[in-house]
Amino acid sequence: MAGRDFIPAEDPDNIIINETLSTRLGFKSPDGAVNSQVIVRGKPVTIIGVMQDFYANSFKEGFDKVALAVAPRGYRRASIKLNAAESGPYPGFNESLAYIKQKWDIHFPESVFAYSFLDENIAAFYKEEARLSKLFQLFSLVFLIIGCLGLYGLVSFIAQRKTREVAVRKVLGASVNQILLLFSKDYVRQIALAFIIAVPVAYYSMSGWLNGFAHHITLHWWFFIIPGIFVLLIALLTVGRQTWKSATTNPMENLRNE
Repeated sequence: MAGRDFIPAEDPDNIIINETLSTRLGFKSPDGAVNSQVIVRGKPVTIIGVMQDFYANSFKEGFDKVALAVAPRGYRRASIKLNAAESGPYPGFNESLAYIKQKWDIHFPESVFAYSFLDENIAAFYKEEARLSKLFQLFSLVFLIIGCLGLYGLVSFIAQRKTREVAVRKVLGASVNQILLLFSKDYVRQIALAFIIAVPVAYYSMSGWLNGFAHHITLHWWFFIIPGIFVLLIALLTVGRQTWKSATTNPMENLRNE
């Protein structure tokens, strides 16, 4: 933080601002803002320091423009860090809260003791995103299971219809790997086509969602390639199980049944 080394215990005529506010006020650097005067509520105050930006809200809103004044009489809240494992007369978490409430009631009997936890406040910023994430995971799992069941049923039907063809190919010297390739190549082409169609749609949707945040990650190509490979492997396992059964069956039994 740029600024003076000493801050008085109470000095409402001096303020500390963050980097975002420093930039919005037209200062080229944090050092250039120090010792400058600005008008706050019609009163000139001096900037005695510039601190780094920090998040006071969710990533959707970005950095706030912050100005802090040292004025204990204007405080309405207190931030306390609790450590349940620390030694002392009140080592437990609940005991610490009870101790704070006891002191609060002594010094501020006219005010109700109310508290909240920082991690819960931060989690509340992303409550909607967490709910949507769980829904997407659930629906993705359901769709994946339904897709695998449908693919397995389709492969079983096709394998049943091609029983004679598989038997003839084995009699003519086709290997198990060649038969597996014969069944799999069509599905690989279809999955590749679906992947090509799905990637632009997914990229457009994710970009629109991320643009709702003032600060967000960058979408990389491997975000889409890795799930595509995962889906392809699941499809190949589903196809391979039924195809392996057909490819390893004695061809004479299949020809006899035909």
